Amino acid sequence: MTGKKIHDQLEKALNYDSVNEAEKIFGKNTKESQAFGLGNFLENNKKKRKMLEDLGDTPFSCKTTKYLQIVGKFGFEIAYKENIIRKDTPEDYNKDTLYILWHDELGILLKFDTYGDTINGGDFYYNWFIPYSLKHHSYTSNGGYLKYKGENTLKHYDKNKNLLDVKELTGNYSCPKQQAFNENLYDTNYGIYIGHTDCREAVIYNINRLKNNGELLSQWEDIDSCFNLCCGNDYREDTYYLDESLRRLKLLPDNVKQKICYDKIIKQHNEWKKMKM
Repeated sequence: MTGKKIHDQLEKALNYDSVNEAEKIFGKNTKESQAFGLGNFLENNKKKRKMLEDLGDTPFSCKTTKYLQIVGKFGFEIAYKENIIRKDTPEDYNKDTLYILWHDELGILLKFDTYGDTINGGDFYYNWFIPYSLKHHSYTSNGGYLKYKGENTLKHYDKNKNLLDVKELTGNYSCPKQQAFNENLYDTNYGIYIGHTDCREAVIYNINRLKNNGELLSQWEDIDSCFNLCCGNDYREDTYYLDESLRRLKLLPDNVKQKICYDKIIKQHNEWKKMKM
């Protein structure tokens, strides 16, 4: 089987909607369609897990040791880890770990926590240089393009990452000349997408899709608006989770701080704290 065929089969399995497929067959949502959809869901999950394991990628509920082995082979290194004591959980599950990993070449910060001996939840953060003509929603689900500070206007670059002295026309969006001007910008120029993606399932596949359709910047230009170094155990009253994220940020290695707009993140977190006080 060719690499493209394997890729296409995995993409189909990752995007398969068992409920939608069942309703297509039955014409509406019934007990029969729900049972059929559940069967399809379980079968697709089994097939998807097998494909990911065969490709050396991460399935849902991946064992922590296996996950670290997979992402380590890909180039991630552990930048920081911390033991977590969870409350109101069984004794076997109340001692978990928060991991923060860094990929220096691709400029990706990956954060996840564990539950027992498996991955619980997490994300990876990145700056992605792409042509505006690329349908980025096919590759990522969270984030936005880099804008001028204090403005709602996107920054435009040429293919060599030179910032262009040109801005979109705003105001009368129905003006044909204005529409033509803006559309031309999107056809020819590039932008920097600041995003994050769930890191649990198919993390290597998802990173490679970004890498193969643009450039992941090793030096960040800006930070994701949702960036934090929290885990589920941190979300309590007041600003505790922000305090925890700030504490961990300060413990990251200097080589990581220099790449991730460290000062901007500190400022962002402190602004969030003021809003909650």
